[in-house]
Amino acid sequence: MEFNRLNDLYFKQLLGDEKRKNLTLSFLNDILDRPENDCFTDIIFKDKDAEPEYLDGKLSKLDICAKLNDGSLVDIEVQVASREMFFERVLFYWSNLFGSELPAGGNYTQLGKTISIILTNFNCLAHEPNWHTPCYITSAVTGKKLTDYFAIHFLELPKFKFTDILALRRSERWMAYFSNRCSEKELEELAMKDATIKQVLAYEKYFRDNPEERRKYEQRQKAILDYNSDMAAAEARGKVEMIRLFMDSMGMSFSDIMKKMKIPPTEQDEYRKLIQENNRL
Repeated sequence: MEFNRLNDLYFKQLLGDEKRKNLTLSFLNDILDRPENDCFTDIIFKDKDAEPEYLDGKLSKLDICAKLNDGSLVDIEVQVASREMFFERVLFYWSNLFGSELPAGGNYTQLGKTISIILTNFNCLAHEPNWHTPCYITSAVTGKKLTDYFAIHFLELPKFKFTDILALRRSERWMAYFSNRCSEKELEELAMKDATIKQVLAYEKYFRDNPEERRKYEQRQKAILDYNSDMAAAEARGKVEMIRLFMDSMGMSFSDIMKKMKIPPTEQDEYRKLIQENNRL
């Protein structure tokens, strides 16, 4: 079975452990392009306890939540599939982290910079051409930042392209690694050029060779696949019900409904079959 570096359990083991916080700091400094004289130098992980696989029937969120040496809070997470209300969800988790250290009776001076980094295996920002899109709160008139406290960075893997592995910048090396598109030879070349990536690959080998870690990884992969399959099936059922509603109550043709619901031609035959099966029940 091909190893998936975007498995969120592996991702959290790699970058969310005190024993490898040097890798997390390198990742943050490289992705956020911090200069050497202003780089993050220490990190304290806020979520050290193991998390359950499911919470209230939903697949639990395995992210990396930490506090940096300058007081900034950071949340790093992987998203492998687009879901409805994606951006609302991102904002909700950012706001929870932003207010997490404000105690009852506290004051706003206790709030600090809060950074979310979302690594996606799909294109979530159709209008943005680059793989790294930083988002801030700015004035619609002047373009100036309202505050430095808000930052969300989207890293879209499908938009990341490379030809020469040795010509990549530090942030791009991380993207190449997580893209699952590097050959063994390219990974070896990355390791020779970058000591941090060499440590990453050493940990990956340990993880893959460790029976217990591998077992947890495979369980998580199965849970993710099952959850995504269930969500896709539920979404399909909802669309079938909507198609039937348009047909029965409004007398619309199947082709008109497909246009109205913006269902791509590649999926229309499948929905036609589902409607026919539904009619036979």
